[in-house]
Order: sequence, then C-alpha cells, then structure tokens
Amino acid sequence: VQDTFWDATLEGDWVNFSAQSRLSSEIYDVVETARKFIARGNPEPAIEIGFTIIENGIDLINHNDDSCGYLGTIMRLGLELLHDVSKLELDDDCRELFQDYCEDCLKKGILSGWDWDFDIYECLIALLQTPKEARKLIKRIESDEYLAKDYNTDRRMKLILQLTEKADGKEAARRLMMDNLQIEDFRRQA
Repeated sequence: VQDTFWDATLEGDWVNFSAQSRLSSEIYDVVETARKFIARGNPEPAIEIGFTIIENGIDLINHNDDSCGYLGTIMRLGLELLHDVSKLELDDDCRELFQDYCEDCLKKGILSGWDWDFDIYECLIALLQTPKEARKLIKRIESDEYLAKDYNTDRRMKLILQLTEKADGKEAARRLMMDNLQIEDFRRQA
C-alpha cells in the first residue's frame, strides 16, 4: 500500500488526476485482497491495510485537488474496510490491536479537521465489549475538542447515546435522549 502511494507521488507532492485515478484503482484492488483475508478468518492484515490507506490518503487529500473525487474514494475505501472488520467477532488480541490503531489515530490527530474522526469512534463503539469500556469512551468523546464544536454536536450526541445504551441500558439512553431534544433526530425518535 505504501509503495502504491509512493509511486503516485514520484513527481513531488502534487498528484495529478491521472495518477489519482490509477491510485484509486490500485487501492480498490488492495481492499478486495484484504477482504479475502477477512473471508479466510484473518482480519489483522485488513486492519493494517485500512489504517495504512487512511494514513497515507489523508496526506494526499490535504495537499491535492480532489475535484474528481479519487482521493475521497480512497479514504472511503479504507474506512469502509475498517467498519466491516469492526463488526466482526474478533479474538481478544485482534480486537486490542484494532483498538490500539484507533486510539493512535485519534491521539495523533491523523484525521484532524475532517469528519472521518467519527468513523474511528464508530469503529471503537463496535469493538466495545463491556459497560466500563463504553463509559470510558463516553468520557473520551466528551473531552474531544473537535467533536465539541457546534456543527458536530448532533453527531457527537448520537455517539454518546449509543454508548449510554451499551453502558447503562435502554432506559438510561431514553432519558439522555429526552434531556437533549434540541437534537432533531432525538425529537423524531421521542
């Protein structure tokens, strides 16, 4: 994966549309190969591939024109792969590896300034196993300054609602929803 990104940037930081198209096609093939690993019961390479794609892809999308959408597609391919793996029943070692990658991504601010941080949090939610883990993630989300910005409030509260249900049950989630009817989706549900 890294070689594919490196090849696309041989002429400098700028990646022209033709190179973006080739890169997108090659990354698609890599993701399909990663899905074969998953089908064989080996999701760890898919996790590593997904994070390698988003770590390299974010650098390109931050420094190139994406008028054709190739770079956004690359990011989406990597994130969809991670979402798919997060929904699997993973053994403890693989789950811990995935959580570590997610935590590292958030700590380093790799996706900072983009809404893709929500994807990483959604993966972490899918990987949860205990109410204690859910409560810890609620605190993490509440302290994330990017998620606290006004335009992220609704999505942030939806994450907290999911976590509250996992941590404390449906009744606690219902109370949280009723206490936050300023969120349009919560009003609809209520």
